[in-house]
Amino acid sequence: MFFIVGLGNPGEKYEKTRHNIGFKIVDYLADEYQIPVQKKSDLYESGSGLYLTHSVLLAKPVTFMNRSGLAVRRLLDYFHESASQLIIIHDDLDIPFGQIRIKLKGGAGGHNGVSSIIEALQTDEFLRIRAGVGRPAEKEEAVSYVLSPFLKEEQAVLNEVIRQSAGAVKEILSAGPQKAMNVYNQKP
Repeated sequence: MFFIVGLGNPGEKYEKTRHNIGFKIVDYLADEYQIPVQKKSDLYESGSGLYLTHSVLLAKPVTFMNRSGLAVRRLLDYFHESASQLIIIHDDLDIPFGQIRIKLKGGAGGHNGVSSIIEALQTDEFLRIRAGVGRPAEKEEAVSYVLSPFLKEEQAVLNEVIRQSAGAVKEILSAGPQKAMNVYNQKP
């Protein structure tokens, strides 16, 4: 089984923010795969089903971003699975808005959700789809930027990032991470 976990913050206040792009992508995948994400636990919402020939579980932690590791650890423990079956989808300030990157392992790159997962799992060896949200304007702090909503004029690019990320998941499941990286990590 593959565990596809989108990161974000719970609640209506954060729903449309840049930090919640992982949730948006999981919602898109849930529609595309016809797998409702409705099962609720105290740490995450999830739904499971088949996509292509793979069993997948889509999940969104209901913890705040900096405690995402608790939800991911619980999820993997419940199913007796390892981090090798995990695909984390999250926002990334260091990638220009409109682009995505796939990463096999490595540090958190300053992302508190990824840092929490690395700490909880005691490994950095899990797959990530990093959805670029770009850097804030010169005077804006990173925290307020990622917690701000996408602008109306950014909606078309956001929709494309979501579609690209869904395509990257499909490529990972059908052809493997290396092939997906060759396709999606090309700089424009």
